[in-house]
Amino acid sequence: MVQPQAFPGQARNPFAEDPAAVYQGAAYAPSGYMPFPILTREMVLAKVRGPALILQITGGVFLLTGLALPLLLVSQEVQNDAFGLTMVLILAPVVLAIGAFTLFCGLRMKALRSYGLVLTSVVLLMIAGFLVCPLLALPGVWPFIVLVDPGVRASFGGNRPD
Repeated sequence: MVQPQAFPGQARNPFAEDPAAVYQGAAYAPSGYMPFPILTREMVLAKVRGPALILQITGGVFLLTGLALPLLLVSQEVQNDAFGLTMVLILAPVVLAIGAFTLFCGLRMKALRSYGLVLTSVVLLMIAGFLVCPLLALPGVWPFIVLVDPGVRASFGGNRPD
């Protein structure tokens, strides 16, 4: 192969002699690889605002449900049914705990703190929803989709410069 001659005063291409030298030290990137876009803190805060609000509302509903479950103990039917009584006494604290945890994690998500804790809360919310009724798992879908976004994940913890 004939190498083109450099014009007088033109810088010499160091890779002209060895075309493979271009790839030496280059990081491997599969074909079609596109790095995730860099998001500013304001962009990420705008992106998590809605899902965090969904988590807070869902946590509040769970808290209210957990507080209302003991009211079933007033009913004579529940008092006479051992299984119903046991279920109310077990479910009330569990629903209260899930509600408080989800509400807290919604606040953490809004502040872009505690990524692992927020993701755990969303997964727990989805599992609890699927156990009761698959429709109750829907409030966890949008927060989950936003949390697995690499640009959002990189912004958690406040270690990212603006």
